Amino acid sequence: MQTTITARHFELTDQLKDYVARKAEKLERYSHYIMNLELTLTKGSPLEDVEGKVHLKHEHLSARSQSKDLLLGISEVLDKLLTQMKRHDEKMRDRKKVAPRPQAD
Repeated sequence: MQTTITARHFELTDQLKDYVARKAEKLERYSHYIMNLELTLTKGSPLEDVEGKVHLKHEHLSARSQSKDLLLGISEVLDKLLTQMKRHDEKMRDRKKVAPRPQAD
């Protein structure tokens, strides 16, 4: 999985990169169809804004969070993306299930 992190209005530290990599492993363990992950971190005066996008094989998922702490915002966004991936996976499983045909007497 390719991970792209964009920092706006501040310099990205190695600590943040490592934190994102550790958290992104959850997504990687859950789905094998992830093409890439894009995170945009924006520092504002009252709140930090975190936006995440996951590109799956045939689907694009996105989540957004605003919080006072950047690490908390990253966790929230990745948890939201994980929830969306689980929901998408369940939809795909349900789609593959075929209802049994009624037998004529």
